[in-house]
Amino acid sequence: MKSTQKWINFERIITIIQVILLLGGFIVGYLELNNLTETTSGELSLQLFEDISSDRVFKNNPGIINALISEEPILQKNGGRYSEDDLNNYLALFNWIAAANESGVLSDDMVYNLHSDLLLNSYENPEVGGYIKQIRDINPDYYSALVGLVKKMEARE
Repeated sequence: MKSTQKWINFERIITIIQVILLLGGFIVGYLELNNLTETTSGELSLQLFEDISSDRVFKNNPGIINALISEEPILQKNGGRYSEDDLNNYLALFNWIAAANESGVLSDDMVYNLHSDLLLNSYENPEVGGYIKQIRDINPDYYSALVGLVKKMEARE
């Protein structure tokens, strides 16, 4: 009978150890998944930063950024070098960032740290801001994600 009792105690100890290991595995898995999500968010955010600031996706983005920084006209109708299509392409990347942020793919911290300066400087530029307002007067849904992201980033300042 003592042998049976020892065996039952041994089985209980093994079961407890299995439960502890299983719970530990879940915790490690959760932490690793969380790290993977943060890494993916960071990599995507860096990729979008490169896409915005380089000519890899839209060839005129670097020139638009330079015009913003040097406070030169952007649009051809205002004496600048770029068409409305060029400006739309540039602003579309911010809409992509806003969509990725809204869906949780890009964290608020990643967007703020890598994109908020350029986003806010673009939006606050009188020419770009006026263009966005003009487009939104025609269709309020246009650039709504970008405007929402601007408000979110302004609230963090």
